[in-house]
Amino acid sequence: MVEKMSFIETTNINNGCTARGTFTLRLGGHSKNGYKSLNCGLYTDDDTDLVKKNIDEVLKVIGRERSEIAFCKQVHGNQVKVLKSSDILKTKDFDPIGEYDAIVTNKRDLTLFTYHADCFAIFFFDSVNRVIGLAHAGWKGVHLNISKNVINQMKRNFGTRPEDIKAFISPGIQKCCFEVDNDLSDLFIKQYDWAASYIEQKNHDKSYIDLHSIIKYQLKEEGIADIESSMLCTCCNEDKFFSYRRDGIETGRMGAFIELGEEKDGQKNTGCWRWRKYFRVDCI
Repeated sequence: MVEKMSFIETTNINNGCTARGTFTLRLGGHSKNGYKSLNCGLYTDDDTDLVKKNIDEVLKVIGRERSEIAFCKQVHGNQVKVLKSSDILKTKDFDPIGEYDAIVTNKRDLTLFTYHADCFAIFFFDSVNRVIGLAHAGWKGVHLNISKNVINQMKRNFGTRPEDIKAFISPGIQKCCFEVDNDLSDLFIKQYDWAASYIEQKNHDKSYIDLHSIIKYQLKEEGIADIESSMLCTCCNEDKFFSYRRDGIETGRMGAFIELGEEKDGQKNTGCWRWRKYFRVDCI
């Protein structure tokens, strides 16, 4: 079933082949009903064996074993796990490495993985120091500015300069569908004096928040200039994405994956394009 998979490419990060990232669509897996079909959410009520089988299909494509991926139990916060090249990571059978919502690493034998249904994946790549990061950002993570924490950890642990970072924002719930109580939009306005520009009042009780634009503003505010994104709405596009807002608890999760490419004798390893040999390319 792998040949039916589709993905969204992290275009600016993948360009040059020294890192590669992808965001899966809901197509090409084994799950049924509301989780149909490539559900990558290990903490959903789906059959766990089917979810693991789905992730195995992706791992087969990117040439990784279960022991070569790192992921966390996501808790809608802004804490970041740092993995250095010297760290020994012992994982098997999809064991999480703690409760965090982002991971940063310079390990070249590791693929980072997060899971999403309306929440955004934010990909980071420092091409100078060869460091990658991946964040899960729902409204809580955006309000807590998880992007800033990721960048600070990259700076502190690996000497990253923000101007050397390429960032990519995945599909997520866009402003058109993220209707909230005004109490929530007020939280953003109180936290950020510029946030009102990204909030549209519907009536005296409700408003729409543009989380995508807020994430982009936060990245720029930290000094990142190279930012690309997909503007697709996970809630609007039922044929492509799972959505908690649209479907409730019985829905799956898309997977976000990023890893460093290898360099041999100063040459970029074109093996990173092996992904395209297997995926039905559907970059959107």
